[in-house]
Amino acid sequence: KPAMQGGADPSEDYAASRHTVPPIIAVILIIFIFSLYGMVYLIDGVLPTALNILDEKNHLAAFIAERAQQDVKEFAEIVVAVDLLQQKIADIQKNANSVHKIEVDVQVVSGSYMIDLGSVLAYDKVQNVIVKLHSSNNSRNSLLINAHFDTVPGTPGASDNAVNCAVMLEILRKLS
Repeated sequence: KPAMQGGADPSEDYAASRHTVPPIIAVILIIFIFSLYGMVYLIDGVLPTALNILDEKNHLAAFIAERAQQDVKEFAEIVVAVDLLQQKIADIQKNANSVHKIEVDVQVVSGSYMIDLGSVLAYDKVQNVIVKLHSSNNSRNSLLINAHFDTVPGTPGASDNAVNCAVMLEILRKLS
């Protein structure tokens, strides 16, 4: 190959240096990685202890992680999530304090909407489970917590949001 001015071929310089990182960038990257590790280590040390169902006797208002984990497992194993949600909510209604009122509504909706590149996303007979927790004295105040529980229709599995569904059930248990 003919040499460029100065006697060096630029393609050879590129080949020799293309896999190297400037030392300052390497040092910054290493410091960043160790900083992330340190933050995770510190945060892990301050997380609350997960409570079991047996701990509920001594911690009535506390979040029970074991029960939420069981709810997620059931979501993943049950084909019809709506039925499971209704069953869990009915159990919560039975044990609710009389000062609270829990209303449940299951909506069945169909529709469609446009997405990128002119495609249409259609859905048919999708079910929404709505739970309203409010005072039994007809207060105008209530609480709304929202999550989705969808998976591929007619198949077992938990959605990417199953953990939040389990958390919502546990919050409903504690607040009711």
